[in-house]
Amino acid sequence: MIKKQQLLENDIGAIIELNKTADEFIENNMFGVYNIKETRNTINDRFQKVRNQSDGRRQCLQEASTVHQFICDLEDEETQIRYNKSFYYFDLNCFFFVSKEKKLLITSDDYGRNFNQGQNLHRKHKHFDVDLETHEPNVQNIQQLGAQLTHEVGNPDIERKSADLIGHWDSLKQATNERTKKLDEFITYHDWASSLNEENPWIKERLHIMNNPVFVQALQKKHESFESDFIVQNERCQEILQQGHRLVEQNNHLSPQINKGMNYLQDTLNRLETDANRHKHRLVE
Repeated sequence: MIKKQQLLENDIGAIIELNKTADEFIENNMFGVYNIKETRNTINDRFQKVRNQSDGRRQCLQEASTVHQFICDLEDEETQIRYNKSFYYFDLNCFFFVSKEKKLLITSDDYGRNFNQGQNLHRKHKHFDVDLETHEPNVQNIQQLGAQLTHEVGNPDIERKSADLIGHWDSLKQATNERTKKLDEFITYHDWASSLNEENPWIKERLHIMNNPVFVQALQKKHESFESDFIVQNERCQEILQQGHRLVEQNNHLSPQINKGMNYLQDTLNRLETDANRHKHRLVE
């Protein structure tokens, strides 16, 4: 439509050349000067009416073009947001948008099965988060343009689409931040659990020794060394338990597993201390 409008304006531009020719005829006192003036004035009057209508039409077309470009940009952003939500989902044949049956990665409870997998997911999510930050100015520009068009054109559809875009964008950012937080908590948990798992074998081994009569003779010589080791290990275990309590107080989403690990460590530690005291008493006897 704008191209057609341009053709119309080009035709209107021919009037300028017509006026120049008429002025030359009048200046040279050509035959029928009066008729030339009348004809020129009549054409100019009609031309002015057409020109006013043309200017109004161009303004309407420009506004319509701006609105359509805005809608196009907005839909592109909507597509980008939906694409980002399905960012990590793919199968062997195609990369596709997530269907209702599939969980979105950013709202998934999958944080990996161990520390390394958790770190890999965290790195991928970090790249996604950076991409989201670089994309935010585009969304802000469209939001500002939408507000401007709503004020100038008063189109309720623009206002609705702008609100939908911002709502989806805020939802995506909130889900992304939540997953970032949970991935951080998952890595912290596995770092803590790694320390926990280092202590459990030592405790289990000593429990086995304390409850095996075959080792009584050896314990008579090594019990003092065991007591020294136990003091060091007990301090280490208490540090791990304190770290676990802090994680729970910070509302780590893996608090149930943390509590379970702390309870197990504390129980085995208490058992070892009880058995050690009992065997020490037997050794004295």
